[in-house]
Amino acid sequence: MAIKKAARCAVIVAAAMFASAAFAQKEIRGTGATFPSIIYSTWAIGYAKEKGVAVKYASTGSGEGIRGISAREVDFGATDISLSELELQKAGLIQFPTVAGGIVPVVNLPGTSAKSLKLTGAVLADIFSGKIKAWNDAKIAALNDGVKLPTLKITRVVREDSSGTTEAFTTYLAISSADWVGNVGPKVTWGDNAVAVKGNDAIAESVKSTSGAISYVSFDRVAKFGLNAIALRNKAGKFVSASESTITAAVRGSSLRTDLRASLIDVSAADAWPLVGATYILIVASPKAASDASRILKFFYWAFLKGDDIVRGTGFAPLPPEVQARVVRLLGDVKSQDRLPIDYTSDAQHQIILAMC
Repeated sequence: MAIKKAARCAVIVAAAMFASAAFAQKEIRGTGATFPSIIYSTWAIGYAKEKGVAVKYASTGSGEGIRGISAREVDFGATDISLSELELQKAGLIQFPTVAGGIVPVVNLPGTSAKSLKLTGAVLADIFSGKIKAWNDAKIAALNDGVKLPTLKITRVVREDSSGTTEAFTTYLAISSADWVGNVGPKVTWGDNAVAVKGNDAIAESVKSTSGAISYVSFDRVAKFGLNAIALRNKAGKFVSASESTITAAVRGSSLRTDLRASLIDVSAADAWPLVGATYILIVASPKAASDASRILKFFYWAFLKGDDIVRGTGFAPLPPEVQARVVRLLGDVKSQDRLPIDYTSDAQHQIILAMC
């Protein structure tokens, strides 16, 4: 009997090893936010190198990320737009933050050096509402004593697609100015004379090629495209420039530790960059098979264990350790429909083999 059992176990192990080898080649697919695309692409390279599993991420915008995972067309969706608990329940999804990044107003202003221009949220709101039409406007000049401002028309470059970056940016404008006349959301109406393009990269290219342009991009694109970023006055009354340290200050000054949906916009920390947003991942709460859940959860578990070192230098800030710990616990809420155990912290296939033998 012992020999027969051992033989049967050997067959099971061999079959499982074969299945595991085939499974290892199955890529993980995601789509969504352009804001954090460098993070997910960099994590994908590290994961493939260490684990031999391909992760492919398509930078399509937050709206498409939500649609794609809701339609079960991808393994995960990425969004800068935090969904409500009701929206998550309706779509059968779980949401968690991954990193935080800054959104930075950038300009193409001949005769001004990088970081020499200062604006407040209220003046920025007047610019993007179309009230301020020229760069030598008195409100801009009052904040920039000694800066020679050109007599040049302001060209607003904005996002055409549904964008979490736009939602965060317009939220900041509405918070900063009681006179903000525009709407707030991932896709807004900017009025006449705004140049609309799709994605952070297209925004950056359009600003570079348009004299007098102003727009908003993720902080990592500033260095990548050699853009001229402006300084903003934060809630503490201090003019600050976007950097990894000022973005981190905003995260630490927020209530993200107790609320995974907490806003990072215009927090009161002394050195905080005022325009910061967390970016989120959406995954299916109850996938059809344990293997589907396991391969996806293992990637993000690995990212929270090892991803911080990869994040540094990208222009994004990692989440505080206690926030990451909350996210890892949240991953345990994923349950498969076939009720097979989901082990994303070790070799799940090995555990199943032992149980069968």
